[in-house]
Amino acid sequence: MKKSILLCTILLCAIVIPVVAQEEKPEKVKEIGLSFYNLNSFGVRYKTGTSKMLLRMNLVALDLGYLKSNTETFDSVPVKLGHFGVGFNLGFEKRIPVVKNLDFLIGLDLGANYGYSWNKQTDTPSYYLYKVTTWSITPMLDLVLGLNYHIGKKFCLSAEFDPYLSFTYGHFTTVKQYQESSDENKTTYIHREVGFGASNTSASITLSYVIGK
Repeated sequence: MKKSILLCTILLCAIVIPVVAQEEKPEKVKEIGLSFYNLNSFGVRYKTGTSKMLLRMNLVALDLGYLKSNTETFDSVPVKLGHFGVGFNLGFEKRIPVVKNLDFLIGLDLGANYGYSWNKQTDTPSYYLYKVTTWSITPMLDLVLGLNYHIGKKFCLSAEFDPYLSFTYGHFTTVKQYQESSDENKTTYIHREVGFGASNTSASITLSYVIGK
């Protein structure tokens, strides 16, 4: 009798344990998508991991722009100005189911942004050349908070709000060349700033494609 009970117990464990293990094993996930920030910046985001925890990588292009003005009116000043920025983030997110097809996101991102801009004017009333250039680099830590909605099996739409802690270091340089002299007067200022809270790039919307599902 004892041998029969022991045999039945072993058989039951052999059947139940693999089933439970299979149910508890999270599904593997890979996603790639486009992120949009404040309608003037965009990025490419890649995620890999399981349905509960994912590694996330994000490459962001910030505020791209260029303007050249070279009109020939009497009081016009030829101007060239432009700006661009790029950022990279690496982190993780945890997905907590709320209702069917909807998850709450929480996680952390560590990254940095680099920005550069210039403004060049020639033949101004006071100067033959006037040029301003600025550059800055900003390491930052973001808290990831958001919602992720599954659109069928192949697409996801997520909305995030990411408060941050950051440190900015940059240079502000002006170059002036007067009409009566060919010598240049160059001045450089150093900028340092600690920031926290939220900015126009803290909120984002991402449309992702689920790979291989």
